[in-house]
Amino acid sequence: MKRRTLAAVVVALAVVAGWAGTRIPGAADQSPGVERARAHVEKTCAGCHPGPVLDTLVRQRLARKDGGTLEAFLAGHHVPDPQLRAEVVAHLEARLAGSSSGS
Repeated sequence: MKRRTLAAVVVALAVVAGWAGTRIPGAADQSPGVERARAHVEKTCAGCHPGPVLDTLVRQRLARKDGGTLEAFLAGHHVPDPQLRAEVVAHLEARLAGSSSGS
């Protein structure tokens, strides 16, 4: 019974956080946009930039101060669709946040 109560509380917090636009660390977002972005990254990016290599490239792009944003780069590099591009950027940023919280 206690596990069910804890699970219900976790689900409720995730729902409230989603409404508020807050991401709970470790909470898996299973929205269609996230799944579409994850699939696109696996299909299009991971072949040339596997695992930590992709994370390093994304960190470098996010750190640039010359206006060369990740979104602008992706517009000309395999993600021309603006909606998919926004989803991919969000996915990559969440991926970095998840990988840096464990280090």
